[in-house]
Amino acid sequence: MNSEEHVTTIAQRSTELVERLAQHRTLQGAVCTFALLVIRLSPISAQPTTAPAQTLRRISAGVMQGASIELLRQLTDDIGPRLAGSLAYERATQWGAERFRDAGLRNVRLEEFTMPNGWQRGPARARIIVPSVRPLRVLSVGWSPSTPSGGVRGDLILISDVLPSALGSQSAQLKNRIVVVDLEKAVPSDKPLAFAHLRDSYKVFSDLGVQAVLLPHTVPNNVPGFVDTGNARGIILPIPVGEIGLEDYLLVRRLLTRGPVTIEVEWQNETSGPTPVSNVIAEIAGREMPNEWVLLGAHLDSWDLGTGAQDNGTGVVMVLEAARAIAALGRAPRRSIRFALWAAEEPGPPGSAMFIKRHATELRDCVAALNTDYGAGRPRGWHVLGRDDLRDAMRPIADQLREFGADGLSMDANCGSDECPFLLEGIPALKFWVDTDNYRQVHHKPSDTFDKVDSALLQAGGAVVAMTAYAIADQPTRIAPHIGPDAVRRILRAAKLDLDLMNALWKP
Repeated sequence: MNSEEHVTTIAQRSTELVERLAQHRTLQGAVCTFALLVIRLSPISAQPTTAPAQTLRRISAGVMQGASIELLRQLTDDIGPRLAGSLAYERATQWGAERFRDAGLRNVRLEEFTMPNGWQRGPARARIIVPSVRPLRVLSVGWSPSTPSGGVRGDLILISDVLPSALGSQSAQLKNRIVVVDLEKAVPSDKPLAFAHLRDSYKVFSDLGVQAVLLPHTVPNNVPGFVDTGNARGIILPIPVGEIGLEDYLLVRRLLTRGPVTIEVEWQNETSGPTPVSNVIAEIAGREMPNEWVLLGAHLDSWDLGTGAQDNGTGVVMVLEAARAIAALGRAPRRSIRFALWAAEEPGPPGSAMFIKRHATELRDCVAALNTDYGAGRPRGWHVLGRDDLRDAMRPIADQLREFGADGLSMDANCGSDECPFLLEGIPALKFWVDTDNYRQVHHKPSDTFDKVDSALLQAGGAVVAMTAYAIADQPTRIAPHIGPDAVRRILRAAKLDLDLMNALWKP
């Protein structure tokens, strides 16, 4: 296809996308305007140019014409749930590596590390025995051990304080009981790392003779879904821990106000000991400073209840499409861009942390680390994780994203995914900022499936991610310096994040 025909094709496909986006109210005034601008400028962008604005528009057009939604369908429908250490996850790594190669990237590789344990969910059951007999809806949490064969039976006790000091004072009341945790009080939303304290409580519960622990869901209709256990290391928990449906949880709470409640629970899971998993890494070498690099990543694994569409198939597709669109330019940015599909973000140890351990001697050359793990909502911009110098340096790039409505720069430092290890290392780290209302409705639930993703929003997010990665890599100077441990500590303190707990969760 010659240059003129290629421009015509771009315009035709972009026009079709504009018509679709015009029906999407959240992007009507943002992406549509930008897409029309791409159409008007496409004859110019077909000519050789070094102007950053023109280059970014070509990248955006490349993503917007791409196969984002088809890639997501392949990952979620054809491969399905991608629990770290499973055969499906291994298939996903091969699929991801092949997509990078299809895009023309070189040095595509799998970087293997070992999880302490592989794990597979088995059947679960529970029922009330006293004051009446009726079933309860439960399932095991990830990396919980099985109960003894035949299950366990005990009186239920409600616990609202999971700090070890509080539990020690209740040792007599806890022995042989089944604990249900009042998460609203034990893990308040205004304490970002409270789940880490919950994780620490499991050994205390075990030492005190508790038989099992139940965590309530927060979603109506007894919908099963993942409740964060705070377990980020792929380690088998020291006590059987399960989840109970919201309505059944409210039932047992009401019953407890009237007298003793006895229940029995059982779940049988499979564990496989040390298990190899791999990050998928690919690279576009920089044209002037190839030894310096920008990292763009998203985690490839998912929980096993749904198919991981919003969490985090959308992020994976954004990274793959960014790699393809940038490679298709035929002109690399000044610095290299490394693309990463991370392993084991959900159960841990997170693949991003293991990458840092593996590449420790190269981290001085990492200019910035970008992560996308919050679904395909309306793009808002980037979280700069508490760094005002990074926010200021990003403003010219954010201006290029305004037509997508993605020019926001948030100081929010509550990192919760693979951006965290890079923040802890003092590397300029950014997490993609999108509206998460739809994401939260399906997050870690059986409903996190392909049909919950809007294709226009997915393409828009992919365009923003690709443009940002290229713009940072193409800067004449580094976007911002690395910072030292004291500065990192100040950022975490301002965000009410405990450094020791952050290190426990995200350090290799």
